Amino acid sequence: VSLGVDTGQRHIGFAVTSQDKVLYQSEVELRQDVHKNLYTRSIYRRSRRNRKTRYRQARFLHRIHGKRDGMWLPPSVKGKVNHNIAWIKQYLAVLPNPDLHIEVGKFDMAKMVNPAISGKQYQEGSLHGWKNYEYYVLARDKYTCQLCHKHGEGVKLVVHHIVYRSQGGTDRVDNLITLCTNCHTTKNHQPGGKLYKWMKAKKKVTKQLKGATFMNILRKRIMAAFPEASYQYGYQTFFERKKYNLPKGHFTDAIAISGIREINQMPETVRMISQFRKKKRSLHEASARKGRKEPNRTSKRNAKNTKYAS
Repeated sequence: VSLGVDTGQRHIGFAVTSQDKVLYQSEVELRQDVHKNLYTRSIYRRSRRNRKTRYRQARFLHRIHGKRDGMWLPPSVKGKVNHNIAWIKQYLAVLPNPDLHIEVGKFDMAKMVNPAISGKQYQEGSLHGWKNYEYYVLARDKYTCQLCHKHGEGVKLVVHHIVYRSQGGTDRVDNLITLCTNCHTTKNHQPGGKLYKWMKAKKKVTKQLKGATFMNILRKRIMAAFPEASYQYGYQTFFERKKYNLPKGHFTDAIAISGIREINQMPETVRMISQFRKKKRSLHEASARKGRKEPNRTSKRNAKNTKYAS
């Protein structure tokens, strides 16, 4: 048998094939809430420390320990990488010595932003010759608020993220614009506000490169974990899928990746797997249980554990 794997940031496709038969096909949906949960926990911890333990000294050195080997990854990225590897190992554990075929991605992100880039231009990014990104954005926008077009003396300008980092935005200069302090308000950010309407009309949203960055990270670690596997790239999968007249999908890509030469039998079902947080181990909550006039008896950690997802 052969095992085809379509690795990914959000979904992983699997297909088990033998000669001209597709024996099994499945798709795994990975968790996308790790960053949000860690960010929420950070807020709750900071609030508790300010409220109850001001005497405690800040601790930072314990965060450096894992970065010294050069393999450190943010928890959200690390979780997805580990899940890709773990799911492949689970299938290998139950299949009888399969041939492993994996699709990986290799992206030139500089060329994705500027297709004409070449030579030393790779070393000269958008901030080349500028002190930092704020100076560059202000000069690019001619020191003028892009919403009300005010400029000159008496107008205080700020550099603003078009798409918040908490919503997937980046610090790249094409995700930054110049606004005055009168326009850069919470009210204008809300649906119906001036800035919200302007962003909808302009649709000035940066091209997201998170997926490409993740696939570059995943490729190196997948190849290190499974050196015996056969690897191919997306353009090869595209032609294979078209040859067998398969629709676009993660598990159909896995069929094309598996190395099958002819398809005479297909299963009628696809196993869909969704990962989610099963246990809430964090003790930190928005409404603290202790230190209140009335204890928060309704907030039970065990009550927030979910055994299944619908």
